[in-house]
Amino acid sequence: GEEESEGEEDEEAAVAVGRPSHRADGKVFYRQMKKGEETYEVGQDCYLENGADVPYVARLQEIFVYSFASSEVYFNARWYYREGDVHEYAKMAGASGKVKYEGGTLTAAPSELFFSLHFDENHSDCVLRPCAVHLLDERPDGGFGPHEFFAWRAYEKKAVYPLEALPTKKLRDAYATEAKRGPAAKA
Repeated sequence: GEEESEGEEDEEAAVAVGRPSHRADGKVFYRQMKKGEETYEVGQDCYLENGADVPYVARLQEIFVYSFASSEVYFNARWYYREGDVHEYAKMAGASGKVKYEGGTLTAAPSELFFSLHFDENHSDCVLRPCAVHLLDERPDGGFGPHEFFAWRAYEKKAVYPLEALPTKKLRDAYATEAKRGPAAKA
């Protein structure tokens, strides 16, 4: 009973891989982690558990362990939002209705995500599997496979902007960084 489930959890626990890249603020940083059969690296997109039918999608920004608990692997992630998330976060930020885009209510294709500045720390337990988010300068015509997404727009402060025309330096800098790290950069 109980011992078996503990053994299964341990089997899926992530481990940091390779030599540390650096140390700061009581953390030891790595370029990769291994969870189950998968190896994940900084800059990789993955699904994250959220208790719902449709998992979250995020890009790994940093992989680390705390110096005092080196067997527990954490990561910082940049989150991608789905259409429903954009409307929900805008409402939480005080928007009176749904987010508008080009004169109408914002809609998105099934495999479309929205780039965001949302960035936070998570435990590696929530990583489900790799996926890929292609950052594009314009709306694509399609051509994406399973576990592949695209983002050509960003959400910030109750509004959506094309990635090619981001209004703030913070968004432009974040996009420039991610454009160098995603699936297209590896192709």
